[in-house]
Amino acid sequence: AQTRWSPVSFAPARNAPNWSFGVPITYDTVRSEVLVVHIEDPTTSLAWSVWAFDGSDWTRRPSINAPTLNFWSSAAFDSIRGRLIVGDSSTLPTRMWEWDGAVWSRRIPSRAPRQPWMVFDPIRNLTVGISSDPVTWEWDGTDWRSIPAAPPFPTGNMAFDIARGRVVAFTRTAELWDWDGATWT
Repeated sequence: AQTRWSPVSFAPARNAPNWSFGVPITYDTVRSEVLVVHIEDPTTSLAWSVWAFDGSDWTRRPSINAPTLNFWSSAAFDSIRGRLIVGDSSTLPTRMWEWDGAVWSRRIPSRAPRQPWMVFDPIRNLTVGISSDPVTWEWDGTDWRSIPAAPPFPTGNMAFDIARGRVVAFTRTAELWDWDGATWT
C-alpha cells in the first residue's frame, strides 16, 4: 500500500524567530516541545540559542555557556537523561555539546563521527548517528563507538519509530532504511 503526504496548514506561530537555514531540530519528549538550535545573528556572532515550540508559541530558552556552531550541525534529544545533544561539524572531529534545559556543556569523546545525522533510540538508550563516510555510530552520553554494520546509503534525516522499535533513515535518494541495533534493512 502506498502512503501519500497531505499538506497541513495552520496559523503562523507567534513569537517565531527569524530562522536561518540548516539549523538542528528535534523533539523534546520530556517537555513536549520542538527544539531548534538557532544562530542568533550570523553577521555579528555565531552563538547558539535554543527555541522551543509548544504547538502555538515559540519561546527562547536559557542558553548559558552557549557555544558557537556552523550551519550544518545535527541534534537529537536524549529522553532518558533529558538532554539536547548537538554535534557541531564545523570542526573535525565533530564537537559534541549537551544542553540540560538551561546550560550548555561540552562533551569530549575519545573519537567522533564526521558530520553525523543523529536520532535517539529510547529502547537501547543510545543516540544513533550516521556519519558522512557513511558509518553507523552510537553515543552513550560519554563516547562514540563505531558499529561494523555500515549503512548502504548517504542519509538525509532520521527518526525513531517507537511502535516498531527502530531507527528510520530517509536517504538523499528518497529511500527509507531501518536500523534494529544490528542491521540496516
